[in-house]
Parts: sequence; structure tokens; C-alpha cells
Amino acid sequence: MSLPNVNINFSNGSLGTVIPPADGVCAMAIKFDSVATASGWQLFRSYAEVLAAADYPTDETDTGMLEVKAFFDKGGTKLYLKCLATTATHTAISTAEMDNLYNASNGEVRTLGVMLTVATVGEISYAYIAAMQAAADYMRNTYRAPLQVIVASSGTANAAIALTNDCPDVSLVVGQTNPNTAKFISSIGALLGRIASTDVQVNPGRVSDGGIADAAYDVHSNALLTNSQAENYNDRSFITYRTFAGKGGYYISDDPTMTAATSDYHSFARRRTANKAFRVANDVLVNRINSEVETSEGKILPVVAKGWEAEVESAIRANMTAYGNIVDVNGDGGVKCTIDPEWNVMATSTVKATLQIRPYGYAKFINVELGFML
Repeated sequence: MSLPNVNINFSNGSLGTVIPPADGVCAMAIKFDSVATASGWQLFRSYAEVLAAADYPTDETDTGMLEVKAFFDKGGTKLYLKCLATTATHTAISTAEMDNLYNASNGEVRTLGVMLTVATVGEISYAYIAAMQAAADYMRNTYRAPLQVIVASSGTANAAIALTNDCPDVSLVVGQTNPNTAKFISSIGALLGRIASTDVQVNPGRVSDGGIADAAYDVHSNALLTNSQAENYNDRSFITYRTFAGKGGYYISDDPTMTAATSDYHSFARRRTANKAFRVANDVLVNRINSEVETSEGKILPVVAKGWEAEVESAIRANMTAYGNIVDVNGDGGVKCTIDPEWNVMATSTVKATLQIRPYGYAKFINVELGFML
């Protein structure tokens, strides 16, 4: 028989601790200069690991390797990398390839960068952008794992591209942070690294985070980008690089996506925030699929609806509000989930809900009246 004693057991789960989000996980599909065959998606956690890998160049002047290095230099810590075949076009980013990416990463990739190096100046076509949006749609609709695509531009957009074509998960970047006179391709590595190292609500062009590169160059001439060029690209919804008077280096200009300027999702950061809310809400509600729903006259019972609403809002608070991704006003968590109490669940086998999150505003313009005082 044991001696009389006090037994104290450690309980667990009271704090509601959550695993830090994988918001910064990125993938890059690159056509390298000196690799002739494609390989599957491989996970790397440092530039040194890529250099040591058998399928990637050891020549650190390779166009693709410069971008991989820039990703890690700017704070990226987890990268799924694929070497594209030398003959690859944008059609290589197919739904089948999205299956491969999902399986390799278990769906944790949030941002995909695509870089197809070319030897001559070319135009970005609507077919290219639409294909990238289709890839993003496929990941959202098939796997419930939304991602955004950043395309390294090899030239200017042609007249067939209109923002009304609505590709909110695609952004184009133009401008080189690693000048290469033999390849007409923009840089994506530093941009992806900045995105990977900041929270979802952060515009990658936030000036307080510092410059993205010592210099940035025009894709066609390899001359330093001017602010006049940057403004022209920005007006056409390209991400590019610019300078500020009195500050050294080049900064990311802004974060437009290829959708209408009036769209809620004309901002990469806003779309990124919404995509995170999508993932969080889906993770909660998928557990309700095919479950019983208590009803009265075909409508969900109010107490049941409140339980569902609270569950979703609690998950958003834990995974987004707690990380400052959305704006909390007077303790409301910046989130509101509402189950439609009048919808006939019995007849439709459907529960209708709305989910709203409160995003940040962005100080893109600051107007000051300067004068003298007596």
C-alpha cells in the first residue's frame, strides 16, 4: 500500500495555446540557367541546403540561384522549390502540378513565385495570368488551401490584359534586383522573402521595414529604375521598385493584384488576410460536414447557431486577432460570424453563414498642409 500523500496532476489545454501559423511558407518554380531537367518539389530551410542539393546549380551567378539566395537573405525560412525544364512555359503550372505541390507541402504553401527566364523581351499575356489564377482557384476549390501567385514579368503587359479580367490571386512584379544582361526577367526572391518574414496584413512595401535592395534595374535596359518608370508600372498594377528622397536603397512600390482597382482584393496584403481567414474558418467548419443539425420548422435552433458562430469567431481570434492580422475594436476581435436563422436547413441540407473580418487601412498617401505660424 502506498504511503498517504497528495497527488497533483498537470492539466492541459486551459491556455488555448495555438501553433504559430505557417503564413510565411512559400514555393518557387524556377527555370534555372544551368539545369536541363525538371525535378519535384523539394523543401529547403536555407540557401546552403539548396547549394548542397544534387538537382540545383552550384554556380551562384545562376539567375535562379540569385533569387533563391535573395529569398533567404530577406527572411524566408521555408521554401518548396521546383526546377522547371528549360522548355517550360506557364502551362507547367498546371492543375496536376498543383496536386504535386499540395502533396509535397501538405497544403501549407501560401505564396507561389513563378520565374520563367527568357532570352528575349516578351510580353505577359492574359493567358499566362489566367492560368496562374486557375492554379490558385484549383488549390482553393479542390484542397481548401488558397495560395497567391507572384509572376516574374519578362516584359510589359499587352493590351489584352484588363484588370476587369479579375485575377485577385495573381500579382506581377517588374524590375530586377539582380541585374542580368542575358536574361530579360524580373526578380521575385527578395519580394517573396519579405512576404515570408512579415504578417499577412503587412504591405510588403511598408517603408519602416527598410529597403528591399541596394539597387533595382529595368528589365529591358539594365539601367537603374526611375520613380517615373515605377509610377507607370504601378498605374498598370505591377509591383515594382522605387526610391525615396533622403533614404538609401530601393523599396517595393506597392502590392497590387491583377484585379480592378475598386476591388476589395486589389491589394496582396488584403487578399492574403482574407485567404488566412478562409483557411481558419474552413478548418473549423469542415468538422461539421454531415453532422446532425437540430432544427425547428426546418430552421437551425438559435442556440445551435450561436454555438457555431462562437466556434468560428474563437478560431479567428486565436489565429488572427491574437497575431494582429485584423483590427480589434472594443474587444470584438475584428470578426463576426452569423448563421442565417431563417434559412430552411431541413429542405436544403445547407447551413448559410456570413463571415466578416475587419482589415487594416493603409497610409498610401499622407497629405500635409505646411505653412508659417506667428
